[in-house]
Amino acid sequence: MNYAMNYLMLAVVLAGLIIFSLTWRSWKKIAGSVHNQQRAVSASRSQTSVITYVAAIFTEWLGYVRGENNEKLLRSLIISVVFFAGVLWANQHYTHFNVTLLLLVALPALLLFQFRRGRAVKYALFQASFPEIIAIVGSAVSAGATIQNAIARCGEELDSPLGHEFNRISRRLVLGETPKAVFADAWERFRYPEFYSFIMVALLSMERGGQLTELVKRLGRIVAANKLMVRRKAALTSESRMTVKIIGALPFILILLLKWLKPDDFHFFVNDSNGILVLYYVFTSHFIGFLIVWLIIRRAT
Repeated sequence: MNYAMNYLMLAVVLAGLIIFSLTWRSWKKIAGSVHNQQRAVSASRSQTSVITYVAAIFTEWLGYVRGENNEKLLRSLIISVVFFAGVLWANQHYTHFNVTLLLLVALPALLLFQFRRGRAVKYALFQASFPEIIAIVGSAVSAGATIQNAIARCGEELDSPLGHEFNRISRRLVLGETPKAVFADAWERFRYPEFYSFIMVALLSMERGGQLTELVKRLGRIVAANKLMVRRKAALTSESRMTVKIIGALPFILILLLKWLKPDDFHFFVNDSNGILVLYYVFTSHFIGFLIVWLIIRRAT
């Protein structure tokens, strides 16, 4: 009887172990399948986000080059043609670099310059127009007008990119679109903290109502304080930024001066294989140094 009970217990344990091993194996397969699916989804999302980011950057650059109604397209084309013609002419008469390599460096430089210049001009126009927006909205709200009427008034009185955006916002709100969707699209075109604060104030007013006079006044004071802070940062970092620019330009100026002062040394840097390697090293180290200094200044400010 004892032997039978022992065999029965052993059989139960073995059966339990077998069931446990089979269950564990099935669970591992399911977990692996889910993990692989999550990895595939994550990779797909990552790839989609990268594509979306690149598309957004390209669209933004195209907007800077073309303008709102293609008014800048001809000027941008003329500047690009003159730039490449000047680079090729200087290379043919002075530097004698490899044309393909020169174009591979000149094209990203031109695109980066257009992109950075476009962003700087857009932000400068925004900073010039936004205080007027606050003043117009504040006066309209103090007079008893709604935020929607104040936005319409901003679009009518301001002839600037921000004024055109407010005109677009007003027309879309009149057509019955939801304020969240309208302001979200506007935020995609003007991704600035000041504009985001104004959007939040406008949405709160449209959804819950209430007196906006005090909020608009506070927003105006915050914008003025931020502008003073930006100017202070620019003043504090102006010396270091100018020093970096001068030091960074010195090697290129000296290399160009070699063309007239010591033509043999210039020929070594431009035409000799070892000299070209030295020149590439100078360019690469300068680029890395500029990148490091830019990151340090950006983190400090």
